[in-house]
This record gives sequence, C-alpha cells and structure tokens, in this order.
Amino acid sequence: MKCDDFSPNEVTFLCALKACGNVGAAQKGEQIHSTIVREGFLETNKNLSSALLSMYAKCGLLAKAQEVFEELSDWDVVSWNTLIAGYAQNGHFDEALNYFAQMRLQGIALDAVTFVCVLKACGDKGADINGKEIHADIVRQGLLENNSILGNALLDMYAKCGLFEEAEEMFAKLPLRDVVTCNVLITGYVQHGHGEDALRCFQLMQTSGFSPDEVTFVCILKACGCLRLLNKGQEIHNEICRRGSFGEDFVVGTALVDMYSKCGELVRAHEVFNELPTRNVVSWSALIAGYVQLGNGEEALNCFEQMQMQGLTPDSVTLMCMLKACSSIGASVKGQEIHIDIIREGFLEENNAIGNSLVDMYVKCGMFEDAQDVFEELLVQDVVSWNALLSGYAQLGKDESAFSLFEKMIGDAKSPNLVTFTILVNACSRTGLLEMGQAYLEVMISIYKIIPDLDHYTCIIDLFGRAGHLDKAIVVIEEMPFSPSITVWHTMLGACHKWGDILLGRLAFEHAIHLDDQDAAPYICMINIYHVAGRLEDADKIEAMRLEKQAWNVVGGTVQEGFSLHSL
Repeated sequence: MKCDDFSPNEVTFLCALKACGNVGAAQKGEQIHSTIVREGFLETNKNLSSALLSMYAKCGLLAKAQEVFEELSDWDVVSWNTLIAGYAQNGHFDEALNYFAQMRLQGIALDAVTFVCVLKACGDKGADINGKEIHADIVRQGLLENNSILGNALLDMYAKCGLFEEAEEMFAKLPLRDVVTCNVLITGYVQHGHGEDALRCFQLMQTSGFSPDEVTFVCILKACGCLRLLNKGQEIHNEICRRGSFGEDFVVGTALVDMYSKCGELVRAHEVFNELPTRNVVSWSALIAGYVQLGNGEEALNCFEQMQMQGLTPDSVTLMCMLKACSSIGASVKGQEIHIDIIREGFLEENNAIGNSLVDMYVKCGMFEDAQDVFEELLVQDVVSWNALLSGYAQLGKDESAFSLFEKMIGDAKSPNLVTFTILVNACSRTGLLEMGQAYLEVMISIYKIIPDLDHYTCIIDLFGRAGHLDKAIVVIEEMPFSPSITVWHTMLGACHKWGDILLGRLAFEHAIHLDDQDAAPYICMINIYHVAGRLEDADKIEAMRLEKQAWNVVGGTVQEGFSLHSL
C-alpha cells in the first residue's frame, strides 16, 4: 500500500497495530507509532491511543504501554482492562492487582473483562484471598449468571491456587460444561501433584460423553508419569493411536516420551521419540531427563551431544538435567563445558535454579573451590544454594565445615528449611555428636517452627543408639508421630548389636521382619547379636527362620504352613 503511494488513515493504523500486537512485532509497532505521531493522528483519535496501548501490552513492552496509558485524556474501562491484561499476561501479577485496586478507587465501573483479567493474575500468583474477594464482587454484581467465560476464569483461579473444594463447587455450578472446563480442573490437579484426582476427573469426563483433546491427553500423561502408572499410560497411548488425529501432534508425542521416561521405560520412550515428526529441545529434554532419573548419566550425555549435533540450543531445563547427569558420574570436565554454555547464553542472570545446580554439580564432583566461586557469584543465595554447599561438605565428611557454613548462613539472615536440618542432623549422626544433634532439632522446632520428619527422628534414634542410650532411642520410636519404617528398626538393631542388648534387639528384629520378612539384614544382625552373647542355639533358630523365608520366596510363596528347607 505504501509502495503504491497510498496514505494510510486511522483505520489502516488501527488494523496494522492490531496485527503487530497479535504477532508480537514490537519493532514494527514502534515504527507505526512514530508515523502516527508525525502525521498528527494521535491528537484527534482516542481509538488509536487505545490500539497503541493494546499493541505494547501484547508485545510485553509494559513501560511503553504505561507511557501511552498515562498520556490518555481519560481512562475508561477498556484502557484499564488493556493495561491490567498486559501485566497479567506477562507475569507481572502484583502490578496487575495494583492497577485493579487503583481502578476501583477511581470509581471505574468494572465489567466481566476486568474480572477475567484480574482473576488470571490471582491464579498465576496464587493470590487466593484476592481471588475470593473478587469472586464475592462478581456475585454481588450478578455477572456470573449465564457468563461461562467468567465462570471458567473463576474455576481456573481456584484450580491454580490449589483450592480444589472451591474449584469443584464452581465446576458443578457452571451452566455449561465442556472439554475446556474439564481441562481446567484436570490441569490444576496435575500442577499441584494430585494425579489421582486428575485421573478421576478424566474418567468422569469420559463417562459424561466429553471427548478428550490434546490438552487433556498431555495432562493425563503427565499424571501417569508422576504416579509411575505405566499400564494406565499405555492405555492412554493406545487410545491416542486409535483416534489417529493426534498421531502427528508434537506436543502429545513429547508427553508420551516424558511419561515412558518417568515410568522407567526408556526403550519405549526412545521408540516414541524416534517416531516424532519433529524433535525440539522439549522432546530431547524429556528423554534426557528420563536417563538422568534412572542414573544413566552416560546415555544422557550421549543424547545431549546428539541434540547439539542437530543444531538445537539447549534451554535451562536441558542444562539442569545435564548438570545432574555430570554430578551422578563425576563428569567434571563436561560440567565445566556446560558451565561455559550457561554463561554464554546468559542463564545465570535470569535463572537462579541453574546457579544452584552448578553449585551442586561442582560439590558432588569434589570441586569445592569452583562450587564456592559459583555460590559467591549468584545473584540470589537462597536456601537451596546454601543447602547444596552444606550437603557437599557433609557428604565428604567435612562436618566441621558444614557446621561453620550453617552459622554463616544464619549470620546472613537466611532461614534454613527442612532439608538444611536433615543435612546437619545426619552429619551429627555419622560423627556421634549427640548433644549437637539434639540442639539442632530443638532449634529447628522452637525457633524455625519446622516439624521434623521421619529422617530427623531416625537420625536422633541413631545418635542415642551410638551413645548407648538404647532406652531413650526406644522412647523416641514410641513417641514419634510416624509409624516406624524398616530403616528405623535397622538402626535400632545396629545399636543393639553394638551394645549387646538382646531384649531390645529381639524387639527391633520382630518389628523389622513384620514389615518385610524377606529382608535378610534383620536376620543376620539378630544372629550376630546371639552369637556375641554365646546363645548359639537361638542364633541357629533365627538362621533356620531366615532359610525358611528364603525358600518360601523361591517357590513364590505357595508353600504350606510348616514348610522348611529341610523338608524340601
């Protein structure tokens, strides 16, 4: 049009700005903005100002959008909605909620679009209190009746905030339910780790006659992977194949790779991967993550190299997987190469998790100076960063360094978490520092209000056991708010063996075999306790019991009562 020497008018600019916003052509949008100003159109046409505001918001240039907004002669509901939507869509949730509050203070009449935009901000931020208040406003204004878009927005907000009782109540009240509304609920369940509920909802969706789409299948496959439900995942795969319409769908194919990888079926994952019509960094990352999860760091590195040979640039997820792979096999040289890639791509400036993974990799490769250097350069030294260093020192037996590092952490006003105290109490357990271990547990409970888990109690039991306070160890077992695990009874048996306590040893033995009568360790430990005490006949009885259970296991547990190895 310009080449043919036609002069654009207001309608031309409105259409062009909308096109720029839709495809994210920010640079072209700025050029058009300059033309509009130069031609004097902006002074007489409010619609163009609104279009500019919308274009900048959609392109993520929120500072520019803010400038246009401030220059408007009057702010109506449309301009407010556009600004709030821009902040919400680009992840600036606090700003979106702030402008929503300003809008209300100025007495602007809120409409359904306003509420949809701000509910998105509440959901993505997890601001459930704000979301509930907005829900009450919507009900007071009577906007919810026959407005399925607003109803879906509320459902989405509650699901993203993990308020599933409210989400299901909202779902039941919707005048119109379809595959989209079902997907909102299923997605929320999966994001919050409620895979069983996602599968239940999927089943109800199918019995209600709704046909699952790509989004449904991707979410359900993720749920199957997280729950390690291989059979269910295979069922879904078969259904996808029967439908045929998703055979070429890259996203669904990648979700299948991820599901099989998480279920430990790497051969099948690789088969699906090879069948993908196209492979990008996401599909490669799914496969690499599967090998890393199963401890096959060498194969993960091999996949990474193949990916790079195909000209694909790894993203932050891929690089974090590769750092974990390097950690697992001690591939420090490859880890250093990846470190260089991370710096070159600028990931350290925008992703603290990658920095933490680097610290962890160097620590596990025994390169503490490098780990310390990366730690010092982190923009944010959060509790994960500190824990990575602490864990490394503790794993290599440098317990004094770990304890000193914890003191420095507290001195820097960083709050420890459950993992921090697990590392510290474990270190005390290994070195037999009973009083220090008890002190850490007391600090954890009284000062930081962290509830101990089973690992902490197991460490304290071990500490009492090593110190010979077996009666106190038993009291801890009896009073802890968890059912004792087999590890607890193994720990107790080890202490009884050390101190020759037959009575408590027998008690721990009976509890251990009650949990797993095929585990050889309790039998062997009890036999040794009896041998040390000179009670050889009792030791022989335990050995006979062990052999009997072993024989039972050999024939598949089908033997009759009284069966023994001797009768076989």
